[in-house]
Amino acid sequence: MKTPNLILTAAVQFALIISIPAFAHTELHGTEEPDHEQVSTEFGGFHSGLIPTRTVEIKMYDSMEFEPAVINVKSNEVIKFLVLNLGELDHEFMFGNQEIVAAHAELMKSHPNVPHDDPFMIHLESNEVGYLVWEFSSPGSFPFVCLIPGHYEAGMRGVLNVGS
Repeated sequence: MKTPNLILTAAVQFALIISIPAFAHTELHGTEEPDHEQVSTEFGGFHSGLIPTRTVEIKMYDSMEFEPAVINVKSNEVIKFLVLNLGELDHEFMFGNQEIVAAHAELMKSHPNVPHDDPFMIHLESNEVGYLVWEFSSPGSFPFVCLIPGHYEAGMRGVLNVGS
């Protein structure tokens, strides 16, 4: 009777081992890449010397949702967003004020493959992992969204609350 259990255990271990590379992306996409310069907006900023005070993990799913859907941070807090695309589809994570989100939404309608080179947005392919570092300067509520055509409309959005 122990042989079937041993075979089952070995099969499960093998399945786990071969699935690890699917999530082990060697090129981590993020704001420490050299093409990101200093950016300042009404909702915060980025520069290469920022040291995160904490990390917030964001998971993106093909069910068109973010986890968590609500993020709470403090004004002047430096956050590292560790962003994981756990779906089969491409997804993006971006945040900003309503004007920035609306402008990017219009751009994505006509150019869905446009490069994402602002430090408050990242585009990830299936099973990719990336990160953004951002210092929040002003209290308020700001949307975070995926603006790949159809994703926002399907409900892929959340709220980032910046407290004082």
